[in-house]
Amino acid sequence: MKKGIVIIIIIVLATAGYGLYKRLSAARKLKVGVADFKLTQKLLNLKSLDSLTANLSLKIDNFSSEQFNIEQSSIEVYAITGEQIAAQTEPLSTDTTLFPDKSNTLTIPIELSAQKALMLINANGGLLQVAQNKALTGDYGIEFIIKGFVKANGLTVDINERVKI
Repeated sequence: MKKGIVIIIIIVLATAGYGLYKRLSAARKLKVGVADFKLTQKLLNLKSLDSLTANLSLKIDNFSSEQFNIEQSSIEVYAITGEQIAAQTEPLSTDTTLFPDKSNTLTIPIELSAQKALMLINANGGLLQVAQNKALTGDYGIEFIIKGFVKANGLTVDINERVKI
């Protein structure tokens, strides 16, 4: 009788362990990266603003055969020096489904104080240099780091990516 109970317990634990292994293996096939970072106001008009808002688009590639639901995200923006300069302004309002072997884009609102934006401009050569970059290349030439995570089916996928706008 005891042998039967032990065998049943071993089978249940092995099945649960295999299921967890399969989920973790599939989660390793999720790739999260920054697809786009767009300011909703012009960066060069900072004196008239208290804060800037931006939309961060994350591209999430599901290279697994499993379907995932994105339940949560937490995003922070850091200067190259390591100082936090912005953060996600609101939690995700709806779950996003990631189908097997497909890509999705998740747009997350970010808020940045005008003071921190000025700090970024100064760290990247000053207002004149940033304006010149924008005029010549279409980009401001400002670098920063996006850190955070996306939670899918209870599993966390970390984000740590350097971005230039």
